[in-house]
Amino acid sequence: TTGQSVSFVRCGRSLSLPARFVGFPTNTCSYFPQRSVFFSQRYFQSSRAMAAFVMSEEEETLAKRLSELSDVIEAKVKEIGDLKKKKAPKDEIMKNVNEMKSLREEADQIRKKIEMERRLEINKEKFDALMKGRFFFTPSFGLYGGVSGLYDLGPPGCAMKANTINLWRKHFIVNEGMLELDTTSVTPLNVLKASGHTAKFSDWMTREISTGACFRADHLIKDKLELLLQDKTLSAETREKYVHTEASLDEMEGPELEKVLRELEIKAPETNGELSEVFPFNLMFETKIGPTGKNPGFMRPETAQGLFMNFDRLLKYNGGHLPFAAACVGQAFRNEISPRAGLLRVLEFTLCEIEHFVDPTEKTHPKIDEVTSIKTLFYSRERQSRTPMRGDTMTIGEALEAGILQNQTLAYFIGRTTLFARQIGLKEGKFRFRQHKEKEMAHYACDCWDLEALTSYGWVECIGIADRSAFDLTVHSEASGEKLCFFKPYDKPVEISRLMANPEKGVLGKAFKKDAQGIIKHLATLDNEGVAALQKEMESAGKADITANGKTFSVTKDMVKFKEGKEKKTGDNIVPHVIEPSFGIGRILYAIWEQSFYIRQDKEKTKIEDQRGVLSLSPAVAPTTCLVAPLMVKNELLPATKEVVKILSRAGISHSEDCSGAAIGRRYARADEIGVSFALTIDYETLENRT
Repeated sequence: TTGQSVSFVRCGRSLSLPARFVGFPTNTCSYFPQRSVFFSQRYFQSSRAMAAFVMSEEEETLAKRLSELSDVIEAKVKEIGDLKKKKAPKDEIMKNVNEMKSLREEADQIRKKIEMERRLEINKEKFDALMKGRFFFTPSFGLYGGVSGLYDLGPPGCAMKANTINLWRKHFIVNEGMLELDTTSVTPLNVLKASGHTAKFSDWMTREISTGACFRADHLIKDKLELLLQDKTLSAETREKYVHTEASLDEMEGPELEKVLRELEIKAPETNGELSEVFPFNLMFETKIGPTGKNPGFMRPETAQGLFMNFDRLLKYNGGHLPFAAACVGQAFRNEISPRAGLLRVLEFTLCEIEHFVDPTEKTHPKIDEVTSIKTLFYSRERQSRTPMRGDTMTIGEALEAGILQNQTLAYFIGRTTLFARQIGLKEGKFRFRQHKEKEMAHYACDCWDLEALTSYGWVECIGIADRSAFDLTVHSEASGEKLCFFKPYDKPVEISRLMANPEKGVLGKAFKKDAQGIIKHLATLDNEGVAALQKEMESAGKADITANGKTFSVTKDMVKFKEGKEKKTGDNIVPHVIEPSFGIGRILYAIWEQSFYIRQDKEKTKIEDQRGVLSLSPAVAPTTCLVAPLMVKNELLPATKEVVKILSRAGISHSEDCSGAAIGRRYARADEIGVSFALTIDYETLENRT
């Protein structure tokens, strides 16, 4: 009733909520929380939503048992150490060792039940050999030793990339009626300065003092923590501390990273050298536009800015109506501090990005009912702040009802992205939507959910769905002097009193020539507050700076007259909000490859090195749809084989023809290796009845 926050404690973990989200029924029970309190509809009315904050009974039981096991294991380790010091009989020591192993196995099984997997378990050596041997991708410029972070796609990789982008276009651009643009990669400085990228698009870096080698601070910490977490003798408290530190890395600033580096006594990899203090490093590739070198620019770090630059034209193309979406497929560039992990962290990559422009007062979506029943795995920021580290599987509708998703448009794209992920072959339970923590979000976002895929490197962001609010259009409007907004009409016109800025056109024309029209246009777009601020500045300084068409002009008070007047107002100029789904194609492909990879069991080959690794790819994106192969390489079977190849070619179905002398089983195996979806075998029955 005081309006303050309410704190709850359960199993040693606390949760603090604003009082307005909590209520107390008249018939309260004596236990917390299912019957003694309830939560407001926005956040906690459904049991699904409550699961995001409160442990289930099963989780509590398992967590309690895990805590007990940790204490017992710690005591058992001490007991074994004491037995060894006393030179106890070997049988007695081994008995205790075996008991400890059994306890650790039980603890591991509990962790698997109550925590999400930390990484994908695959035979990495076999996987890498398949990727290299079948030329899915390879380091660029290999003849000269290669460049870290640059890769070329081979034929199957290239085909899968094209198939994935084509499916993305159909799934989003065609299905949603989006407007596709193709914008330039080279971007002038003033654009990225206005967008905040020159000041804020950075990662935290540290250098080895003796050699100058550069490292990302959070990567060094993550590697160290993963090593420490492999120690099964860690106490429950220490393990929980390390897990939470690892989960918080993305939202840590420089001083926090610095503190963790020192606490964990982290040194430079390989050399064990001392590290410098942590400092920011801007990730954009700088270039010069033109031969003079006076016009600085950058290789774009995202395709989005090209879409914002064309907002006015897109709005007119769409008849001035909102909502609408624009899309772009193209290359982006980031000067990564420490490129690694194959295609997961590279210098140049392909993005498929969507900017959905929407009225900020109406973030509903007309097709939301099509996705409300779709189930997916959510990992909200509240879930990330406590143990066990696990997400919640719920429908899009339940997440909206619970307030986990803030608006229908964001929810709609999460639903559509879930369907896309399934189509391209990401495995159920091996991708999740993780919400960014407050400090982690990009400078332009007010909410963001990443589709993260489970790989051998852990959970990796492949797709980001961000609510960029009105940030980009607002900053570009202020920097350029152009109003980037849409007109929202009233039901009926209203008459208002307002301060007006009337340009002295003759004086402006004489002073600024052809630029005068831009200044006049800018004055016409000023609202009441803008005119008042301009008048105040001119009265105090005798002049004011006005930005129009990307230029700044000093306008004196004799060029503008101010007066109170009345005008009919038929609507408002409103800056749209933007929901942005952004798809990293290289990361998506790599996640698909790892999740689709398995070792085919062969009873005749007992050694793992003799067994074959294969890919089980979705036919929607597989590099080759169909294998065409004669049962045996006989002259009488070849004409029918060629005929089938022609039929597939005319139908536009990708295929490979294998008329080599290898046994048919070996040819099937070669096709399975690269994930060919179907096989057409031409045999003697084909010649008889064309089947």
